[in-house]
Amino acid sequence: MSTTEIIAELPKLSAHERRRILDRLLELDDEAEMIEERRLCADEAYQMLDALEAEDAQTSPSLGEMLLRHAGKAVGLPEDLAAQHDHYLHGTPKR
Repeated sequence: MSTTEIIAELPKLSAHERRRILDRLLELDDEAEMIEERRLCADEAYQMLDALEAEDAQTSPSLGEMLLRHAGKAVGLPEDLAAQHDHYLHGTPKR
């Protein structure tokens, strides 16, 4: 049903029916306002989280940087560990 058809039918309704329609329209407007307010709050929260993540990225070392601190520090391992890791981890024959 089109808007024009709905408007044309309104005069045929009783005062009570028109009041019910008006009440429902107001409820829908209130729901739309509430949804919009929640969307704005969510947008603000996301912006704050994005800012915090950007700040953390500038001040905190990356995972790669943290791992590089430990690179080359293992002692007592076989020299061919990288090439033969299957042999040392799973017991497969050396290649």
